[in-house]
Amino acid sequence: DAVAESKERSSYTVAMEAALKRVRRGLADSVMKWDVLFVDEGQDILPIHADIIDEIIKHNKSAHLFAAGDPRQELYAGARWFAELWVAAPEEEKARLRYNHRSAKDIVEALNAYSCANFPLLHEDQIAARAAKGAVRVEFADVGAAWHLNKAALLESSQTLGDLVGELIADGQPGECYGVTPVSISKFNMESATCTARQRITERRPGTLVYAGN
Repeated sequence: DAVAESKERSSYTVAMEAALKRVRRGLADSVMKWDVLFVDEGQDILPIHADIIDEIIKHNKSAHLFAAGDPRQELYAGARWFAELWVAAPEEEKARLRYNHRSAKDIVEALNAYSCANFPLLHEDQIAARAAKGAVRVEFADVGAAWHLNKAALLESSQTLGDLVGELIADGQPGECYGVTPVSISKFNMESATCTARQRITERRPGTLVYAGN
């Protein structure tokens, strides 16, 4: 049941925050020395995580901080740490990882076009490291301005997107289908899109086990 699941996630979140606060308090009394601090998936760093990073650096002023991330993927409310770090860092301390080893050239070009249109100040062209093979199909869901502020339009568009992604996945294989969606799951009703996609896949491929994470 959705209510029980929501309460369970909430309890988990509370417990995780409490654990992170204990870690931060423990670091204040720690004599552990750090030479290098690596932070991966920097776009997911929330203020509670940033406090821990700051505490480590405070007690290890000569430590070197290496952070990797993509500010275009800052999905969570309050996750601004990496974007602010990137803006503040001098150019000589930045490295741009431009080679994409995951996707074929046509997909990388489609993602470049999407990124350039939606993140003009953050966009960096990716270069496909894989050779092109097969065919690429690109679909766009046509929605009006401020569509996410209209409940009826939001529901219709999320179900349209779910239908499309479900059909594409059912026709392809894992690794051959990509869904590019707005970054905020709740704001753009992506839960409805996910459920619709799962339904379409199950209809087209009876007996298929479909796992979906938000």
